[in-house]
Amino acid sequence: MYLLTQINEIGLNEIQAKKLINTYDHNQLQQLFNEILSQIFWFKKKASFSCVTKAQVAFFKKMILFIKNKLKEPCCPVEINENGLRIDRSFTMLTMYEYQEKLLIDVHWFAMSLLSDFHGYWINESTLEIICYVEGDLVTRVANNLEQLYFEKNSILKWLRENS
Repeated sequence: MYLLTQINEIGLNEIQAKKLINTYDHNQLQQLFNEILSQIFWFKKKASFSCVTKAQVAFFKKMILFIKNKLKEPCCPVEINENGLRIDRSFTMLTMYEYQEKLLIDVHWFAMSLLSDFHGYWINESTLEIICYVEGDLVTRVANNLEQLYFEKNSILKWLRENS
């Protein structure tokens, strides 16, 4: 709810909100889109904890259309980490072991580090991806080449050794 709270607390009008939204990367746009959809959903359900007004719902609907269009733009910026890998964020309702079972159907995925029942890393050298699972949150790192993938892998393993 952070991004939506940011827009609401500042009290932005439509033009100001669009200016702010134009600064967001793909992951932030997707997160804001989901936050707005959940607010509209609970408003329609007349949930007791929903404090959204009709005016806000109308504003949110305009923002949903704007965000949908932004997400379709080919120049929508992606999140890049300090090592130059693209970051994609998502989530799953599966437990880590259920997720791993589905992931490892593809023979190119290998467990890199399984830290607990709620935290693990897998690597795929053919697609140049590393996936981190933490309590259902998924962070996929996508490298441009094998050298970059191995550098990221070593950085993760070094951080885990130093901080575990």
